[in-house]
Amino acid sequence: MIKQPILVELQYFVNAVANIQRGIGPEITDQLVKCSLTIFQDLPAARDAVLEYFALVFDKSLGNYISFIEKDANGAPPVEPAIVDIQEALEKLVSSGTPAWAPLLSTWSLKLLGQLSEKHGRGHGVRKFHRFTHV
Repeated sequence: MIKQPILVELQYFVNAVANIQRGIGPEITDQLVKCSLTIFQDLPAARDAVLEYFALVFDKSLGNYISFIEKDANGAPPVEPAIVDIQEALEKLVSSGTPAWAPLLSTWSLKLLGQLSEKHGRGHGVRKFHRFTHV
């Protein structure tokens, strides 16, 4: 039987992502990222949905990064805490979790890298990166 707290987390996640799909509310919040990490680890059936949300977070973050460097090539772009939280949690799963995490997350991350480079690789300085990923 599923624990009650995870059901509350799942309900929050589903409602928040549904609002994002409708264009309501912010896409990236600390609470939603932490909730999604909990669901990802504790509820295997929801992993695909959480990975789709993580892809949305990375896409939004990359878009913000590209916009920043196009406006101010000399400045240091801000680091988004959500990206750091996701990266650390996934790295911890791969390095100290069961061996099954590595192929799942490596396949997902490479697919996401291809999707993001295809989508965002048409800009100024990003074009070289785009060509490199298709070699």
